[in-house]
Amino acid sequence: GQAPEPRVNHVTFQSASYVDFRQLQSRQAPAATVAVPATLSFPDQARDRYPAVVVVHTVAGYRDDNEGLYAGEPRKAGFATLTYDGFAARGTTGVALARSGPGMWPSGVADAYAALRLLAGDPRIDASRIAIVGFSFGGEVAHLTALAGLRAALDPGEARFAAHVAFYPAGVFGAIAEPAAYTGSPVRMLLGEKD
Repeated sequence: GQAPEPRVNHVTFQSASYVDFRQLQSRQAPAATVAVPATLSFPDQARDRYPAVVVVHTVAGYRDDNEGLYAGEPRKAGFATLTYDGFAARGTTGVALARSGPGMWPSGVADAYAALRLLAGDPRIDASRIAIVGFSFGGEVAHLTALAGLRAALDPGEARFAAHVAFYPAGVFGAIAEPAAYTGSPVRMLLGEKD
């Protein structure tokens, strides 16, 4: 008898902060590096390897009554989940970052790809079945991670998101309509009917 693995793991991943997308896409050194504390949670049913979902927070940052509550649903379906607060890791808020310029967007994408790398390297996770879901700010990050140019600039190696789900994304950035604009993984956007 070995003790069962803990269902909740506190982990940290290394990410970067960027001033804007030009800095990221031209592969300049980031403005700063940051250690992002995260929570990796597993479903109750044991298995050798789990599919996983990266859950990206709103501009208000991570909240148990929003992202935490949502993350419980994929776990009921057998997915591991990774939640984090990229703003708190930088010692600020989304509102403050929004006022200081466009840097919160490329930094959010950098966080998402750093989270993907962390999960893809975990032997308990099926690296080919990692999705991303986000809300508002996080919804835009979930969409932006589907853009092939940003993926290439952050060089995640073989790791890629298997699916992108954006709940009411901010919609502040788009992609040039060309055949290779997206990574090829499915993108689902859920928008309010009367918004």
